[in-house]
This record gives sequence, C-alpha cells and structure tokens, in this order.
Amino acid sequence: MNLVKKATQKVGEGVGVYAKTEESEEFKQQEKYFNANSKATEAVVKELTPDSASGASAFLNNKMGRESLQKTAETKRGEAFISLGSEMKAASHESVYAEAIINLGESLRQIGEVHQTHDAVIIDSAVGPLRLFNDNVLRDIHRLEKNYRDKRLEYDSALRSHKSKSDSKTQANLDTKTRLYEDARQQYLDKIAVLPAEEAAQVGYLSAYCQAQSEYYKSIASMYSEAGEKLDRVKSTAPSFTVVKSTTTVTRAAPGIPPSVPPAVPASSSVQRIRGLYNFDAGNTGELSFRTGELLIVRRRVNEDWYEAELNGAVGLVPVNYVEAV
Repeated sequence: MNLVKKATQKVGEGVGVYAKTEESEEFKQQEKYFNANSKATEAVVKELTPDSASGASAFLNNKMGRESLQKTAETKRGEAFISLGSEMKAASHESVYAEAIINLGESLRQIGEVHQTHDAVIIDSAVGPLRLFNDNVLRDIHRLEKNYRDKRLEYDSALRSHKSKSDSKTQANLDTKTRLYEDARQQYLDKIAVLPAEEAAQVGYLSAYCQAQSEYYKSIASMYSEAGEKLDRVKSTAPSFTVVKSTTTVTRAAPGIPPSVPPAVPASSSVQRIRGLYNFDAGNTGELSFRTGELLIVRRRVNEDWYEAELNGAVGLVPVNYVEAV
C-alpha cells in the first residue's frame, strides 16, 4: 500500500467517510497501560537524572562515567570560597575569617567530589538501566505499535476495495493484508503482555536510587558535621577583645527644656537623692526608667549629662535635666 492510499484511508477514517476496524476493550486497555508505562518511565528518567549529567553527550551514548560529569554546585561554591578566602588572607594574614572561608571552601569541594561520585552511582544503578529499558523494551513496543497501525490501515483499505469490487484479485489482496494485519497485531499484543513482568526490574531501579540517596546523605551529613567542628577550632584561635561602651551620650531634653539647660542637680557629692521631673523611658541598654515624682538614690555622677541612680533596687543611667535635687 503506497503512502497516498494509506494517507487517504487515515483521513477518511478521521472524517468518518471510511470504516475503521474497532479493537476490543481488552486490547484498548492494554494499549492504555503501555502508553502510561512509557510516559512514566520517560518522565522518571528525566527527573532522576542528576544535574551534573544534564546535556552530557556520554550519557546519551550510555557511557557515563564520573569524568564525564559536570562540576556539582558544591564544587563550584567551594572553589569560589577558596579564591575569596585566599584573597582576603593576602590582605590580612591574621584574619581567622579568611581562614574559615578557605576551610569551608575545601570542605565544600570535598563534598562536591562525593556528590559527583554519587551521581555516577545513580546513573549506573538506576537512571542508566531505566533509560536502557526505555530505549530497548519500550521503543521496541512503539515500533511494533507503528507497524500494527500501518497494517491495520492497509487491511481496512483492502477490505473497502474488496467490498466495492468483489473479485479474485481484491480477495487475494484482502487475504494477504488480513494475514499481515493479524500478525502485526499479535506481535504488538505479545510484547505488551510481557511488560507487567518487567515491572519488578523497574521497581528495582527505583529502589537502587533510594539506597544510593540514603548512603549519600549519610556521608555528607558527616562531612558537614566535620566541617563545622573544623570551623569551631578556627574560631577558638580568634583574638578576644572587650567592647567598651562610650559614656558620651546625647542628652534627650524634657518637654520644653532644651538640651543646653544647665544641670538641675549640682555636682556636689553631698547630693544623695533626686526626684523625677518628667517621665523617662529607657531607650538604650543601661538606662533607668522612672516616672514624675519618683525618688531615686544617686550613686555617682557619670558626666555633666547623666547620673547613675538606683530605683527600687534597679540601677541605671538617668538624664540630669529630667530630675531635681531633693
């Protein structure tokens, strides 16, 4: 059957001009299962393929090895950190932060190497076999499916010709096309029939993927833990220092009283008690809140703007221009 006649038969069936051989529900169900399996396998292969193997030509030829994989994100990040830390170290040989960045970069690069080896294992034990299954078993069924559909079109065309002109020639052609159609149909069905038995292997590949992932995450968890311990050791070598808080503070004036107003309480050491002129809410650590009329005990004069005073057992700084001597 030439391509023109085949195309004519297919178009005629599509618009309802020519009759089409209808298959049984069992046949349709088997086809539906095959198509679903094929679609799922292709999607699983795509989703489980490591990023480091994406686009690699060796993978397309089923010859993927670690040397064919691209650098992992950890490797790239580790190399960048080592470069940044080294640059900072050159500017300050005493910098523990620079040393920490370099240490983390080296750890990330090692993790990247483990990741790359893991990706190769994933390909060898799971993705690769699934891809081969897709290429060999499922594509072979797709080939038989195409042959079946071609032979079915030829059979229906021969049947239509024989109905319009029933003679020995059309009968002989119909007999030939019937035999070819039935053979193609049976081959197609036989191949689909063994597909459920292959599912155990498909499930095995998924199990291998999970096992590889489990081993990988155990490994990198340990490596990240070791990296953290190494950074803690670097931290312990950092010089210690004490933060000194400046006692110079901008005076917050009370309502109607500018900051330049002279201190309401003399600096004499004889002053022991003061009373709040206004409400004062501590805005910074070390300051002491008080209300109008509350009595405070002066402990010492910090500077011309602040006293250190005590109220109800709490000690803190109070502004001079918010209080008066008692």
